[in-house]
Amino acid sequence: GKVLPARLKRKGEVEVQKIQNMEENVFMKELADAVNASPHNSLMVLVFGYKDSFELTAIKAAYFAYLLDINTPVLLFDWPGDQPVSIWGYKKAQNLAKESGPYLGGTLIKISREIKPKKLWVEASSLGCQVVCNSFEYMVKHKDFCDPDCEIDQVILSAPDVGENEFDLQFKEEIMSLSENLTVYVSSNDEALLMSGLIDQEKKLGRTTENETKQEQLEEMKDLLYLQSLHPGKINLVDVTPINNASYNHGYYMEAPEFYDDFYMRVLGKDRNINRRLYLIKNKEGTDYWILRSH
Repeated sequence: GKVLPARLKRKGEVEVQKIQNMEENVFMKELADAVNASPHNSLMVLVFGYKDSFELTAIKAAYFAYLLDINTPVLLFDWPGDQPVSIWGYKKAQNLAKESGPYLGGTLIKISREIKPKKLWVEASSLGCQVVCNSFEYMVKHKDFCDPDCEIDQVILSAPDVGENEFDLQFKEEIMSLSENLTVYVSSNDEALLMSGLIDQEKKLGRTTENETKQEQLEEMKDLLYLQSLHPGKINLVDVTPINNASYNHGYYMEAPEFYDDFYMRVLGKDRNINRRLYLIKNKEGTDYWILRSH
């Protein structure tokens, strides 16, 4: 059922047991050993969003890895998102997310060059997606890093708190130039992204419009399918509205079993048709729009 990491933390059932500083070379050696010992020779990098402290973010990362159960080392990239819950605090977190992008980009470049995992997966949620977008903006400036071989196997954005126009005009091409696949999970009932869109006066990538008629729904899908039309086969859009009953209709990436099932299959490269919870709609342009549904 729904068991949030924050609830486990309040009960004292989960906590950070030990914190220690490590020299960078020691850290990279331990990370390389973990990657080489993993069955997929893989590494998953997690980036979470706005509001939570480092301790709770670390607990969320462990919780995410436990539920996903994919048997891979997990690296949490933390950034100063623990800002006050206010309009001012949110705007400050937004700026810090953009400023943190180059630091994540530098980390991913270092991992790719020195550790060379066969599978490098990057998953971000909410405002953490802004960090990831700006990290790619940083990485594409390094010409020696931009070779024909994609450095990152999967980029997965869950409830992305990123302006749709900004993503369309800039970030999507940068991400696709360095990654093999991009999956974006969206929802029409996401209240948190509704609020952030009102604050910024722009539509967010992770929130579709809630429509009353089937025709309006199809028109909304066409609005989103601009992503797939440019990179057929490499970009996937998954609408999680039918299974999104999370807190503020936003945290499905920490609560919905259906999300973890779909995520698992995408990361391992399984055929999407294997997931019987996926409902496929094809429009006349020939692109696919997946809807994730419950039992």
